[in-house]
Amino acid sequence: MTFRPVQLVDVDVADPPARIATGTTPDGHPYERVQMLLRDRGRPVGVAVVDAPGGVVDRVEITEAIAGIEMPSGHATSFADRGPLVTVLIATRDRPDSLRRCLASLSRLRYRPFTVLVVDNAVTGEDTQRVVREACRDGLDVTWVREPLAGLSTAHNAGLGLVDTSIVAITDDDVEVDPDWLSALVDTFERNPDAGAVTGLIYPARLDTVTQARAEGNGLGKGFSERRFDLDRDRPSDRLFPLLVGECGSGANIAIRRDALQELGGFDLALGAGSPSAGGDDLAVMHDLLVRGMAIVYQPAAVVRHHHPDDPRALARQAKGYGRGLGAYLVRCALEDPDGATILRRAIPAGMARLVSQSARVAPGAGRRRGHSMVHLVGLLSGPWAYMAGRRRAERIRPHVGVGLTGSAEDDR
Repeated sequence: MTFRPVQLVDVDVADPPARIATGTTPDGHPYERVQMLLRDRGRPVGVAVVDAPGGVVDRVEITEAIAGIEMPSGHATSFADRGPLVTVLIATRDRPDSLRRCLASLSRLRYRPFTVLVVDNAVTGEDTQRVVREACRDGLDVTWVREPLAGLSTAHNAGLGLVDTSIVAITDDDVEVDPDWLSALVDTFERNPDAGAVTGLIYPARLDTVTQARAEGNGLGKGFSERRFDLDRDRPSDRLFPLLVGECGSGANIAIRRDALQELGGFDLALGAGSPSAGGDDLAVMHDLLVRGMAIVYQPAAVVRHHHPDDPRALARQAKGYGRGLGAYLVRCALEDPDGATILRRAIPAGMARLVSQSARVAPGAGRRRGHSMVHLVGLLSGPWAYMAGRRRAERIRPHVGVGLTGSAEDDR
């Protein structure tokens, strides 16, 4: 099946449109398919993909798509638009256009009050600072700081030293958040006082190219039902839980209690993008929260839209990074457990099986990502080396994280 660009449309199941007329991609290709994110009172409940011959989806197809969705169970009341002050933490590096788009989406949040902390990581240019100044002039409460030591965990830990709110919501510069994103996160914390973290749905922002469609196989979407994870009554049946915690969520959409992060000592500097491990930092945080007796709640109503890579080489690097990050994280767990050899013997084959199964979950017509299973495997098997190299680097830089931090809110207003 040949890939055809997919237009993404939100549809209210209680008040669907009479028809959907499609447009064209930025490159001028007509959308011949429509992917509907079905919502019930704003909450996502499912996805339906339909053909759009002639650029139109009629009422019958829309109605049939809605009828085919099994409504998920879960909390259904409206979210409050006011609550405690929340900090939104974004680490960025040399992507001013992506950051501008992300900040623009934050300005549309319904929740108040919140503040934004942008950590400009290991760069010397002024583009990021200019983007933050623009956002401040437009009324967004943004603080800009620069952390010269490279690494996502480094940037996050440096930023956490400046956070004084009870909840810190962490996302990436290549996403756009939904208007109810913070409302859903805070509401979920209030209903789950034992939760150390709340994660949310990561939905594609565009599916214009086959590369973007294939990126959907990297396991970012976790479904449309609210789920609790802990080591007690809400422990999954998977015998490798909490070792394999990927179903709990992803680091591009996670909110964590500040006190819980402080108890963990922040993010593991040996993991994460920009380190030899290339990833695994979010897995380690979720694992550590669980083993310390806290719950994690996945809340699909907290939606961010991720701009997938549009370059096949970037997608391959991303796949390899996910595999390497998983391998590094598993080695970390093994080193901290007296039965570490058993952990690796059980977890590495299971982790590889999950990476391969994710490779098959792509948008219609995108085809299997030939070669990506091998890329995942190469990444996974390089994890042990990567983690040990990351640990050595972490020991060198740990005393200096946050020391070279520069910038302030006053500088940028």
